[in-house]
Amino acid sequence: MIDQRESLPHVFTQHNFKIGVELGSYKGYFANIILSNWNGNLVCIDLFDRDDNDALKVDDCFYTKDLPKNKLLKIFNKTMSKHKDRLLTIQSDTLSAAKFFPDNHFDFIYFDADHRYETVIKELNTWYCKLKPGGLFCGHDFLPNFDYSKKNNPVYEPDNPSCYNNHFGVNTAVVEFCNQHQVTFNTTHEPYWKSWYFFKP
Repeated sequence: MIDQRESLPHVFTQHNFKIGVELGSYKGYFANIILSNWNGNLVCIDLFDRDDNDALKVDDCFYTKDLPKNKLLKIFNKTMSKHKDRLLTIQSDTLSAAKFFPDNHFDFIYFDADHRYETVIKELNTWYCKLKPGGLFCGHDFLPNFDYSKKNNPVYEPDNPSCYNNHFGVNTAVVEFCNQHQVTFNTTHEPYWKSWYFFKP
């Protein structure tokens, strides 16, 4: 069992993982944790400041209230500067970027981009073939006690109204995908913003 997502880099080391990808990197917070605690190579894919990044257009969202326009990629690059020799950054939507990589390429894939059901389920189906057998398929923001019978739900973090494009569908997509592939996923043990994960058979 993995206690919290900050423990994932240690799991990567234990399994001798060499290369992984993070889909949705924002300011580089978790990518920095990964590369500070694991010696492999990481691909980070994000729209960053592109005009089609809908999340940046939500003025009252916690995601953007402290972010000056056209500064996200600069912040990410500054955060990740000490890891540049082990980092490939791709400014793209996550679905289009999949074509750059062969099947069975990555040791782990971590999802933390657009959280709407329609995007997440496409990402899971598009990227699964890019993961090696035995690799770790995982992602952020699986909410406990959340109604995943609805594909897109307004989300409220306890004591802090928040949004991601106003709708949330991670739970629904992960449950649906795992049922279709007959795999069982686990979650980390944080009180709210958990990560989900399973090793590819």
